[in-house]
Amino acid sequence: MTVGEIFSKAFVKGGYHVVAFPEYPSLIRGGHNTFQVRIDAQRIRAPIQPVDILVALNAETIELDLNDLIPGGVLLYDMKSSNVAPTREDITLCDVPLTQLVTDLHLPKVAVNMAAMGASVGLIGYELALLNAAIQDAFEGKGESSVEQNVSAARAVRLRDACVSRTVQRRTSAHGRPAQNDFNRKRRYLHGRVQSRDEVYCNLPDEA
Repeated sequence: MTVGEIFSKAFVKGGYHVVAFPEYPSLIRGGHNTFQVRIDAQRIRAPIQPVDILVALNAETIELDLNDLIPGGVLLYDMKSSNVAPTREDITLCDVPLTQLVTDLHLPKVAVNMAAMGASVGLIGYELALLNAAIQDAFEGKGESSVEQNVSAARAVRLRDACVSRTVQRRTSAHGRPAQNDFNRKRRYLHGRVQSRDEVYCNLPDEA
């Protein structure tokens, strides 16, 4: 099961309507994969673009998909791992040390996907317990150890919320004042969109 499917199931468990759209390359092996998720409190029927949150685990995703973000949207990425400096001035950058967090927990590298998903849930202000339940469903057939590893990875960022808020790059206006799309405002905005009739649209890595 992909990260996008687990993420989608977490919101279905919370009573939301979800449309998920995996995008695969034409290559038989390799290539750039994404999983787009649209979430709404009201019934929805199809995916849309652009996106509110882009989760990028490599430089290629930033280069190919950054322009899909709405003005004021959030790019969640690991700057040290991707080694890319996004150039857009109208978005919020959320630089989270995902690789380091997973390494500190002595988890396999692939657990970065789960850590990114946990960070996404934190950005939206959604219930981590529902994400944990979706992870349990996805990995229970692989044993308790697999479930615990993936839940730990998803909780890595939530247990250290400060590392998220400190690393958000606040854009500055021409007058030297912080722009209005800072982390706390953006989190309240995204959380409000999920709880209202507006939708949140996420672009996630397609691996688990």
